[in-house]
Amino acid sequence: MAKNKGNTNPKSASVKAENKVSSVENSNDTAQWFNTDKIICLICAVLAVYFASMFLFPFDTGVTGHDSSYHYLRIEALAQKIKNGEFFCGGIDYLFFGGAGYASSAAYPDLMIYIPALLRCIGVGVNQCMNIHIVLINAAVYASAFICAKSITKSEYAGTIAACAFLLCNYRIDTIYTRMAIGEATAAAFIPVIILGMYDMLFRDFKKPYILGLGFVCVILTHTISTAVLLGLCVILTIVFIKHMNVKKIIRLALTAVSAAAVTMFYWLPLFEMLGSADFGVKHNFFHPVNQCVEFWKMFSGESIKGTAAIVVVLVSLRMFIPKNSKVYKNMCSENGQKPDSMKFADVLSIIAILLLPLVSTVKVWELLGTSGEFIQFPWRLYMFSNALAAIAGSIYLYNILRFTGSCEIGAIAVLIMMTVSVCGHKSVVGTNRIKYDDDHFQRIENTQSVGMGEWMPQKFLDNIDSAKEDISVCRIDSRYEVDFIREKDELSFKLDGGEHMYADVPLIWNKGYYAEDEKGNPLPVSISDKGYVRVSLEEVTSGEIKVQYRSTVIQIISFVVTIVYVSALFLAFIFSSVRNRKKITEKQI
Repeated sequence: MAKNKGNTNPKSASVKAENKVSSVENSNDTAQWFNTDKIICLICAVLAVYFASMFLFPFDTGVTGHDSSYHYLRIEALAQKIKNGEFFCGGIDYLFFGGAGYASSAAYPDLMIYIPALLRCIGVGVNQCMNIHIVLINAAVYASAFICAKSITKSEYAGTIAACAFLLCNYRIDTIYTRMAIGEATAAAFIPVIILGMYDMLFRDFKKPYILGLGFVCVILTHTISTAVLLGLCVILTIVFIKHMNVKKIIRLALTAVSAAAVTMFYWLPLFEMLGSADFGVKHNFFHPVNQCVEFWKMFSGESIKGTAAIVVVLVSLRMFIPKNSKVYKNMCSENGQKPDSMKFADVLSIIAILLLPLVSTVKVWELLGTSGEFIQFPWRLYMFSNALAAIAGSIYLYNILRFTGSCEIGAIAVLIMMTVSVCGHKSVVGTNRIKYDDDHFQRIENTQSVGMGEWMPQKFLDNIDSAKEDISVCRIDSRYEVDFIREKDELSFKLDGGEHMYADVPLIWNKGYYAEDEKGNPLPVSISDKGYVRVSLEEVTSGEIKVQYRSTVIQIISFVVTIVYVSALFLAFIFSSVRNRKKITEKQI
């Protein structure tokens, strides 16, 4: 009996052993998810996002920054199009100017504001939709900076330090709550993604080119000026670390660039087409960098909405605590004394971050650049990039110092406290006046005319802005008499009672893509009027109903198809690659 008891089934024993191993692995996985380090980092994340969003309370009121009314209007206009069944149309937003329209979606893609627009569609208030959008931006900025630093250092604490330093820097706070520059604020969330993509290219054999590609796709679809600056940054980093480049990386970089261009073609190609159709305000500079430079002392005082450079200097100066002959430096170097790639990268980021600061206050640099530097408009925009670079570099420095002393958690908490104190002290400077928009606020014409500087308005409209606004609700024949018209969604129609006519100026602000036809469906020539409206030629028609509507151009259709096909191809390639890799892993296990 005893002998039979001891005779266990080998297969059963094997199963039990596997179950035991599996149980131990699951226990270890659970422990990894709930260890002290992760809990501390999670608490820091929640607190940081909270302090970055505390300006939004009371939550049922709205932010009153410089461009706030425009961005609220963008969300409301997209919500209106979604309700009309127009999900991915881009182009003209007809809520602007009481139905006359503005090419907001053509110039500023709506991709990043779909969440607040969809919330608006289901009845969430105007103010709450924007507040939720800003909280999501803050969370995205924190997440991207955290992932970037963590990926480079393999430390959650380094990620926490970088995320707190960038999320709570004064300039970024000003960008949202004083300037309400939502495009620039959203683009900030992808700066760390591009930095990580560059690190992957330079030091990790470019094994994940999709990081750099995704970063640029999101920036292109968010903020054109940030895209140009980040392209320049990537060129500089590539030149500095040119020894790390090879033919394989260059080919992958070229393919990544082509992919990013193809994925975003639905936006940039129609935009170029639009720019070629008329003279728009964007071609005439409203602001010149030479007139917008900041006095040197204001870079550190924080008394200006243009931000502060103090945090950049503090973060970069951490490098002084890691001299070459220090124990910290020797501890992190390899056995042959080679400096880690992360430190090489951090040193270059620090130098660039410091060099960007003088550009904010140096007039002569912008005088030398002339028209080539006009695109940036405000030199103090460079604070965002300087702060991002310094946050990543500083986190690498501080992490290496703290891990040597075994006090990483104390350092991360200290950075959070320091940045929170900075934000709270800066609160009196930030524009925190609140306003409560009614749900019918944008149903009144006077509330739909906020377009900032109107960069994407025809210059003819801007030149005659006062009289042009008076014609928002007027359809005029031959500049002599007015006729009644009907607006229905994106279509405008009016009737002619007979006689000879030359043209009709209809209350639709000009843009490439407008199409007119008579009641028989015959197309009528359209052009831009003296005040920037759509002018319909009536020489070939004497009576009947005339319809004017915005239609997608051939270029728009082609670019949209290319984007859809390319994105679909990338998705299929990803699925195929995942299946193939899983098959290889299974074969190895067998």
